[in-house]
Amino acid sequence: MNIFKRIVRIFTYFMFVCCIIGFIFCGMSSDQLDFIEYKFMSDKVSQDMTYLVISDYHHRSLNFKNGNIIDKLKEQGKVDYVFFTGDLIDTHTKSLDDAEALFNVSNEISKNGCYFVTGNHEEYAPLWDGLQTLMDEKGVNYLNDEDVKIGNFHLFGLQDARFKTGGGVSFKAREEATKKTLDEKFKPLINPKDFNLLLVHRPENFKLIDTYGFNMVIAGHTHGGQIKLGNWIPGDISQEVGDYMGGEYTGDNGTKLYVSRGLGYSAMIPLRINCNPEILKITISK
Repeated sequence: MNIFKRIVRIFTYFMFVCCIIGFIFCGMSSDQLDFIEYKFMSDKVSQDMTYLVISDYHHRSLNFKNGNIIDKLKEQGKVDYVFFTGDLIDTHTKSLDDAEALFNVSNEISKNGCYFVTGNHEEYAPLWDGLQTLMDEKGVNYLNDEDVKIGNFHLFGLQDARFKTGGGVSFKAREEATKKTLDEKFKPLINPKDFNLLLVHRPENFKLIDTYGFNMVIAGHTHGGQIKLGNWIPGDISQEVGDYMGGEYTGDNGTKLYVSRGLGYSAMIPLRINCNPEILKITISK
């Protein structure tokens, strides 16, 4: 009986400590939607252009601590483009209603259209086929290892390597798949006189991509680490994405990389700490 009481007491203390830790983490939770602005100068554009980058929505809610994302997007006014850089849905997405709302408002504020590239989660998301149908209906341009040229603005969209490798494989296998696409499909099309912009979900192959002559690369995937306690972030995340956790980077060959912290979170850790969700707003000026 004494042993039983001791076990119950230990279990009670353990649950109490877990609850305290949970309350602390929830109190530190970051759910304020930020719009992070970047300015980029280039003599390769004929006129200024501004675009928004929406990444890694996953299965979260449209509501944030500081308001609804649809209203927040409308407040930005007109932009030239809206880019989606993957993981709009995942295995926990039960409905495409939020995706439809995001497509609708993006079409409303975009002058020249919306463009989408896949993330790793779309590859095995049950609603992926439905999302492709929805994109067709809404006029969202799905760039599946494809490009579109508008004047001297050349936009490329790289399909996530998971679609090519058939699941969660090594970094080397993903890099080889990415290199194959770059060599066979994109390299022959890159003109140094154009402004060449690449949309990709994962930033992990940036050192490789930097050697191809792109002026700018837009990525997501990292969630900014999602949990940041000082300089510490979960080890499995930091090992996967390396140095490109979030923000602005410049490659050895001059390519500019912008990595979005995205909007959502993983199902295993459904919160952010010291890492607000964000939408990028990038302006390219002549």
